[in-house]
Amino acid sequence: MLEVFQSVAKSLKNEEVGSLATFDRMFDGITATLRGDMQTSILQAANHLDDPLALKILKALFLLKWVREFKATPRNVAILLIDRANIDDIAAHEKAVKQSLALLAAQSYLQQNGEVFEFLTDAEKDVEVEIKGTEIDDSQVTKLLSEVIFHDVVKSPKIRFEGNGQDYDYARKLDDHLVGKDAELTLNIITPDHPNHGDERSLAAQGTGKSELIVVLASDYHLMEEARLYLKTEKYALQNTGTNTDPSRKVILDERRKQNGVRRSSLQTRCAELFTKASIYLNGSKIEGSYYSDPRTCFHKMAQDLVTFAFPNLRMLKGSYDENLLRKTLLDPDDLLTGGQQPLSESEQEIMTYVQRNQDQGERTSVEEMIRQFGRRPFGWYPLAVQTLIGRLFRMGKIELRAPGTLDGKAALEHLVNTRLHGTVRVRLQEQFDSTKINALKRFHQDFFDRANDGTDARSVGQSTLTLLAVESRLLKDLLLQSDRYSFLESLRSVEEQIAKLADRDYTYLLNHLADYENTLLNAKEDILDPIKVFMNGPQKVAYDESIAFLREEEANFNDLAPEDVQPLRDLAQAATPYRGNAVPLAKAAVTKLRAAIADLLNQERQMLKAVLDDHEQRLMALPDFGKLDAAAKTQVLAKSTEARAAIQSARFVTAIRDRVNRYRSIDYPAQLASQPNSPPPRLHPPLEVANPRPRLPHPPTFLRHPCGRSASCPSCPQSKRSTNGSLRFVNRP
Repeated sequence: MLEVFQSVAKSLKNEEVGSLATFDRMFDGITATLRGDMQTSILQAANHLDDPLALKILKALFLLKWVREFKATPRNVAILLIDRANIDDIAAHEKAVKQSLALLAAQSYLQQNGEVFEFLTDAEKDVEVEIKGTEIDDSQVTKLLSEVIFHDVVKSPKIRFEGNGQDYDYARKLDDHLVGKDAELTLNIITPDHPNHGDERSLAAQGTGKSELIVVLASDYHLMEEARLYLKTEKYALQNTGTNTDPSRKVILDERRKQNGVRRSSLQTRCAELFTKASIYLNGSKIEGSYYSDPRTCFHKMAQDLVTFAFPNLRMLKGSYDENLLRKTLLDPDDLLTGGQQPLSESEQEIMTYVQRNQDQGERTSVEEMIRQFGRRPFGWYPLAVQTLIGRLFRMGKIELRAPGTLDGKAALEHLVNTRLHGTVRVRLQEQFDSTKINALKRFHQDFFDRANDGTDARSVGQSTLTLLAVESRLLKDLLLQSDRYSFLESLRSVEEQIAKLADRDYTYLLNHLADYENTLLNAKEDILDPIKVFMNGPQKVAYDESIAFLREEEANFNDLAPEDVQPLRDLAQAATPYRGNAVPLAKAAVTKLRAAIADLLNQERQMLKAVLDDHEQRLMALPDFGKLDAAAKTQVLAKSTEARAAIQSARFVTAIRDRVNRYRSIDYPAQLASQPNSPPPRLHPPLEVANPRPRLPHPPTFLRHPCGRSASCPSCPQSKRSTNGSLRFVNRP
């Protein structure tokens, strides 16, 4: 080191008296002892830079590269490079140092992190060049700055207005671009990246008439560059970190991450300083006296002017409003309120005007919509204020609340304090009606529902009618669910739709438009509703169901009966209005007559065909071979006759009886004959002939079978034996 100091001292021999040795001269003293690869950056700078001061800075910072205690800020570097004690202009010297530092950082000889600069080795320089070449979107810069300014600097999630102690949402914009949700109030931060940043008059003009606080940050080139470098470093480190990363490169990346954390804090500090010194505009005018050391305090103070400008009608609210006042307004006795003699305040008149306008336009007004409407410009009224004003007007009899029925004071309180029910509460002006309309609706109520209306005023009379209309609609809907079984119920559909629409109307509509529906519904009641209700709830429905069921069940027997006897049932099934006329009584009488006729017909058929079975059975038992069979074999042979008798006795239809006898004669009886030894070949009888037979398909071919269930040609059955002439005969089991 003594040699280095000696070398530096010798280099000053030709300088003027009073000259100082700048720190960079130390580099010249150790050049001979440094490896060539460590001097590459300085040698390149000497060949490419035309700025001698920049080269001095590079040499000095090279020597201080590993001295962590030294912070290479522009001021500290300028001190190291003072070459004489009586320097004339220290500020000019510092400015020149800053310019040279910026040049070196731009060409990646140095790395800048906030106000601190650092010499870069060749490996670090390569990484720095790659970081600066990393591409990022402008939207990422906007997102980063919005997070820093709105979340780290301003911090306030809402504006607390001192005039009423209420919080107001505000929208956040960065360079006119909305960040997050929109709101009635806006904070717009103008950064140096804004195209009109230098033209504050234009920026102020664009906010004229808007509820927008425009904060113009001072020009700061390094702010935007630092933000971009932060994002580039973050992206580069993320992309180039992995298991295969070179250890030396990993060390550099880890160091860059640490420096990036410092850069993030530096951005926050820089933004906070710029915010407190920014020019702030509202409605085209600059707000004077807006300089505060704390950004949050600065924003809070400026936001008071913003709320006052945006919501001029806030002055209409007198005092404060809370849930206790709302409860007292709706429930406590107050003759001034309920008597309707108290004059309306300015705020109450605004609400009355809004409800009246919506009502005139045929629009429904809900509490939810009113809270939203009066929360906007120019009002800015908070929800409890609007709810309390609605409660006062309700108590004064100026408006009515429905959800869907008319609410009383207690129900109104429950609905107003529950925000989830606000959308279901409708608000209307309390309409006045003369007694003529009220009495007319009461008469309709009596005529249509066959009961008196107990209402005492327009509201109660209308609500009573609406309630019964809703009940009637549900009743008719229940009847229409049976229309697939009773098709004539479809005639109720148009009436039910009209009643359902009326039930969903306001009671004032019933009073004002009685003529539009009175005659239609009363005629429907007389022609359709009452007859159908009497029919569906009386003995006629039972008779109808029995007649239709009898028609469907006994259809197979009707071909053997007189058509004119069956016709009343067919007429009833096709009747569009069975509840009118004598269709049901005629059908009921027809059922009685037909039931007796069918019973006689079945009895006659059974007696006649049992005689046929008896005849065949006698002939079978008269055969010589039958007498040779033992008792068990005889019973087995005669089982088919017994089975046929049982089937005939249980059959419900004439055709079934005839079919069973024909099957016995063509299949069962020949099988009985074939089961006896030496029996003559069976003589097949033609099927029974009946008068006016129903068309039927021919019987399929039949085959003789024996007790084993196989065909008569079975050669191996132990219960059968083939005779000498090839015919199958029955033998007793051993």
